[in-house]
Amino acid sequence: MPRCSCWRKTHATMPGRGNARSVISARARLLLMGELSQAWGGLHYRELWLAGVNCELINAELEETEKSNRFNERVDRSQFVRHREEYREY
Repeated sequence: MPRCSCWRKTHATMPGRGNARSVISARARLLLMGELSQAWGGLHYRELWLAGVNCELINAELEETEKSNRFNERVDRSQFVRHREEYREY
C-alpha cells in the first residue's frame, strides 16, 4: 500500500472518534469500492484523514478486497481445470 510523504501515526486514528465509521467523501468511497487504480492518483492519506476517514479502516477494506480477488481467481482457475477435465472425457 503506497503511503504519502506526510504519513504519520496520527493519521491512523481520528481524534475523538476512535475507529467508528464516519462520513466518507466521494473520492474515499471510490477507493473503498475497489476503484483503487482510478482513485489512487493523487489521493493522499492526509486528504482522507481531513475528510474524516480512518486510514486504518481503508487499509482493512483494501486487504479484504485483495483477499476476495485472490479467492475469486482460485475459484475461476479450479472451475477451468474441472471443465478442461470434463472435456477430456469426450
